[in-house]
Amino acid sequence: MKEKGFTMVELLGVITLLGLLAMILYPTINRYITNSKNQLSSVQTDNILKAAKTWGADHITSLPTEEGESLEVDLKTLQDEGYIDSDLKDPETKKTLNATAIKVRISYQNGNLKYRMVGK
Repeated sequence: MKEKGFTMVELLGVITLLGLLAMILYPTINRYITNSKNQLSSVQTDNILKAAKTWGADHITSLPTEEGESLEVDLKTLQDEGYIDSDLKDPETKKTLNATAIKVRISYQNGNLKYRMVGK
């Protein structure tokens, strides 16, 4: 009577093939995940800057008007006043962003207002 099942050689062959597939696919999947995190970080930065510009439009009298002047608005202010969500997380660490450490510097240069994120 013949027993049913796989031989050791067949099992080793399947394990070897799965290992090869993993070696081929891992770098591609890892690159995709890293790119996604970078894109999310870029989108978050853009959203914070847009929120700061909206805040600036609503608080126009607070904005700098002289060459070289600057003003900083922190993320907490933007969140408290409803310009941006309060549950933003860092894509790398999955932790909530420190709302008091992240600021947008609004400076007056060459007749224009420049918005730049500092901190993070």
